[in-house]
Amino acid sequence: MRPASRGRVTLADADARVAPHVDLKLLQHPDDLPRLVSGIRIACRLGDKSPVVDYLTGEDWPGADIRTDDQLASVIQERVSLYHHPAGTCRMGSANDPIAVVDSEGNVRGITGLQVVDASITPTIPQGIRIC
Repeated sequence: MRPASRGRVTLADADARVAPHVDLKLLQHPDDLPRLVSGIRIACRLGDKSPVVDYLTGEDWPGADIRTDDQLASVIQERVSLYHHPAGTCRMGSANDPIAVVDSEGNVRGITGLQVVDASITPTIPQGIRIC
């Protein structure tokens, strides 16, 4: 949930009705794929232990025969997709930050009365997993 890869959104046309070009650049940073392989290894280890294993009827993905780093990397690359919880897409910053879109209260710079009040102003993706 914390990829190092960074995508890019650019205007495709000066006409605002034309959809922008979105390049996600999934798995482009060299740290992302090894982190996902490690995460799957942890999940598989947890799934092999009681009490979790007592409730499982089988393994749908990546598959019981997929265990080497190369095999795991391959299935990740085949199935990687976007996690739909955008965060950090609307930079918050001081008045002298040229790329900040909002101030510290979420007010959009240059547009009176408009605030951003969602996770797009959160600098990192919120997550609820804690591994001890």
